[in-house]
Amino acid sequence: DWSEPFPDLLPPSQRAARAEANSEGADLGGGTLHGRFFARAQAEPDAPALRWGADGEATYGELAGRALRIAGGLAAAGVGEGDRVAVRLPKGPGQVAAVLGVLAAGAAYVPVGVSQPEARAALILEQAGASLCVDSTELARLEAADPLPAPAGPSERALAYVIYTSGSTGVPKGVAV
Repeated sequence: DWSEPFPDLLPPSQRAARAEANSEGADLGGGTLHGRFFARAQAEPDAPALRWGADGEATYGELAGRALRIAGGLAAAGVGEGDRVAVRLPKGPGQVAAVLGVLAAGAAYVPVGVSQPEARAALILEQAGASLCVDSTELARLEAADPLPAPAGPSERALAYVIYTSGSTGVPKGVAV
């Protein structure tokens, strides 16, 4: 009968797990998005953290050092907790280092695809209130900075990133995480 409500097909155990995970008092496991990475970098600096291409590799220590230089450059530019920084880099080690650097500076990152049309990217940057956009040129400048001695320690509930989706209207809408 088409007039009847659609039945709930989700198993009760899955519904309960979702309700618990989405509750205000849910245990989020503690820590920040980048906290475990930097803890591992300190404990095992020579362990491989990234591999790309045929022979590209970066250790946790190398990647953490790169991220802390980026964070130092961001901090020198006045970026800190509560700020949003766009990352507009191709997928690869630079993008990973930039995201970790933004988080280590205490800010939230806003990923913007390098293939996004300029008008759409500009709209995302404006809506996000991004204080800076890390592209290839900016990344090189930031990496030349003095590193932060350690990552910033924002609240565990601080904003980590804002991702933009098209939604049903085709206009970018930010989802804060």
